[in-house]
Amino acid sequence: MKVLTNLSGVVIGASLILSSVSSSAAPTLESYNINTDEISISGLSAGGFMAVQMHVAYSSTFMGVGSVAGGVYHCAEGTQGNATGRCMAAAQGGSIPSGGYFRDEANTYASQGKIDSTSNMSNDRVWIFTGGADSVVNTTDSDRLRDFYEFFTDSSDIVYIRNTVSAEHAMPTQDHGSSCSFKGAPYINDCNYDAAGEILSHTYGSLNARATTVASNLKDFDQSAFHSSFYLHNDGYIYVPDACDSGASCKLHVVLHGCVQNKNKVGNEYAMHTGYNQWAESNNIVVLYPQTSLSATNQCWDWWGYADLVAGGEYHLQSGSQMTFLKNLVDHVSAGSSPSTPTPTPPPGGTVTPTPTPTPSNCTETNDSTWNHVNAGRAHICSSWYACANGSNTNMGLKNIYTMVTLAETSSGYYEIGNCP
Repeated sequence: MKVLTNLSGVVIGASLILSSVSSSAAPTLESYNINTDEISISGLSAGGFMAVQMHVAYSSTFMGVGSVAGGVYHCAEGTQGNATGRCMAAAQGGSIPSGGYFRDEANTYASQGKIDSTSNMSNDRVWIFTGGADSVVNTTDSDRLRDFYEFFTDSSDIVYIRNTVSAEHAMPTQDHGSSCSFKGAPYINDCNYDAAGEILSHTYGSLNARATTVASNLKDFDQSAFHSSFYLHNDGYIYVPDACDSGASCKLHVVLHGCVQNKNKVGNEYAMHTGYNQWAESNNIVVLYPQTSLSATNQCWDWWGYADLVAGGEYHLQSGSQMTFLKNLVDHVSAGSSPSTPTPTPPPGGTVTPTPTPTPSNCTETNDSTWNHVNAGRAHICSSWYACANGSNTNMGLKNIYTMVTLAETSSGYYEIGNCP
């Protein structure tokens, strides 16, 4: 199917390119000592829509979200026409249903166990931005997003920057990029406005002043161990401050690029120059920059259903293929977290012998096709023809003989995508 775009590079058609996912030469993604109470997410445009999807679907994981030129949860409702019509085109903005409509949808999905309980959002931090000169995504959708979140969290926890910065459709920065009114690649504009800093400050509270980034702290990592999709790149980026690399307790923020902003199109421009890393360096924040591939429609994140048509339009639920991929990345990066273990209180006149830390059981790895994993009992069909790993239930992609996935059996009958710890 042919891909059509408007002048902004936003998709108005779907692309079905079937290709295998090759292995990556990038380093293995490491785990860090992440405070799991301080994990947040943000994104621009398609990445903003996707960040909201992730926050709502995994509200027990994310405590904050930032949306730049994005919109309300499930706005597209699985159709390309809604995505490029009511969710984007200013002339059709009034056709977007109310925030209450999408609230009811989210509550229904939560009651069905398809997303986390919406009650988890009650104390979350929400930051919304729409540029005064944005000619791609209409302000009405950001209005609906604010209305939607006001049903779940206190209005004092929501910041809405509505048209007060004359920014075109781009990530506004303090001092990097094209002019603020420019529309075009790489969609990073110098607006004398630090959107990344505002997002992080609202999410985490008072922060140390931003610092100079350390170029070597922006690292490539192998994404292919966490997915089997031609819509996702083999490699991603992660910024790790020195303290976090040395074992300090750190926060985690996930940043999702917009359309035509992945590494195939702009290299590390988005990961290096959007302003997050300066704040990360001085505030012990690990910043994860996952990447879509050239096969993804316009290199966008899937916020309208192009990647999960076979799976019954589950792109906005926890079962969505890109949703589970991103969650798997977050879980892996956070796996170095140190759980708090209370110190035993000795009985009067006695002592307590510390309980030894249990030694993990032997872990075995199997690299095979999703077809063979299912047939061997390491995975099962979880949605249409999609395979999910037994135990962890993580989505492995279509069940076929071409999609290769490594599964680690970390305990009897429990499988995770990737290698053994």
